[in-house]
Amino acid sequence: MRVFAFLVGAVSAFTLKKGQAPPGKVYFSDSEVAPSAECQRVPQGMQTSSTEPRIKVCGTGIKVTAYLLNNCESYIEKDIGACDTALPSSTCVELAPGGEGAPHGMQHFQSYKIGYCNE
Repeated sequence: MRVFAFLVGAVSAFTLKKGQAPPGKVYFSDSEVAPSAECQRVPQGMQTSSTEPRIKVCGTGIKVTAYLLNNCESYIEKDIGACDTALPSSTCVELAPGGEGAPHGMQHFQSYKIGYCNE
């Protein structure tokens, strides 16, 4: 009976975590974006700029996965975030087209997801 109670508790905790927003903040070109695990479209104006999108992720348990293709299809993708709990929770990582670590063609990325680092 204890094992069953433990499993129910573990499933409930997993569901709650999945339903909650990851701790931290995400900014696209200085505008805060609401956390969502759903695939989101990069705003159209940022897909044609040579300097946008500038993506900033603050926190050590949250990341943005940016995708070149629409609908978060895996072809070329880039994870952005600190994802290191040894760092202060106030740590921010920023990435922009042409910046250090940015993939070639980042200004043409079309979609993104916000999630936990361990996913």
